[in-house]
Amino acid sequence: MSRRRGRYDLHIHTDCSDGTDPVAVVVERVVSAELAGFSITDHDTIAAQSEAAQRAADAGIDYVYGLELSVAEGDHDIHLLVYGYDPDHDELNEWLGRFRQARRERALGMVKRLKEHGIDLDANLLLAERDAVGRPHVARAMVDAGAVRTIREAFDRYLGVGRPAYLPKYKISPADGIEVAQRAGGAVVLAHPASYPFRIDLAGLVRDGLQGIETTYPFWNHSTTAHWRSQAKAHGLLETGGSDYHGAIRPQVDVGDATIDRTMFERLLTSGG
Repeated sequence: MSRRRGRYDLHIHTDCSDGTDPVAVVVERVVSAELAGFSITDHDTIAAQSEAAQRAADAGIDYVYGLELSVAEGDHDIHLLVYGYDPDHDELNEWLGRFRQARRERALGMVKRLKEHGIDLDANLLLAERDAVGRPHVARAMVDAGAVRTIREAFDRYLGVGRPAYLPKYKISPADGIEVAQRAGGAVVLAHPASYPFRIDLAGLVRDGLQGIETTYPFWNHSTTAHWRSQAKAHGLLETGGSDYHGAIRPQVDVGDATIDRTMFERLLTSGG
């Protein structure tokens, strides 16, 4: 099978958000997996997009601009994947700037709380490492400082919900996130719908303008995949999928472990906001 008729991984993270690999390494893994195309979908930042698009072009691989946007319905966090947007769209970049500042303020707040518990981290170094800093980066800094042995221990003892250093994220509603993404020309897809510990109001998201749903994911069995594919069909939604690759913090998953075919990819390309 030619690469052009091959597989597409549309859910990949780099070290611009909570992944561990730089863009160059991610693209090397895409090439090694013999994928026809991919998308980098970092959390609340598009810092990797320009380099990713250029490296994809140099390698002769299809690329679509991606983003994983954090939204919330009440106390429930939801992730929306956005594809094919204009990276120079002023309103989208204004929103992402708010996310970036809120993430920095949250990280500083967690560092302050950790200091109250005898863990002293270098806040300047932490903030310099990523465009979209989050709890995984704080946890890694804790491991590097010898305060905990593992990232899991950092979350279990300090950073998880209800733990002493936890602070909530900056939140926008799904309707607001979908509206801004679509005004920027993006197609909006619900990420990993089976992973949420609450019932997703899929019909409500569709009313808000949701256009697709991730139906291929590396941790799902056949029945889970079949269920969400049937939901996509019932609601007239696009289907996408990807590995949700994060690098060393999720070593059991590699680029290309979950993919879609070219037909699905081309449908996505023609469905922007």
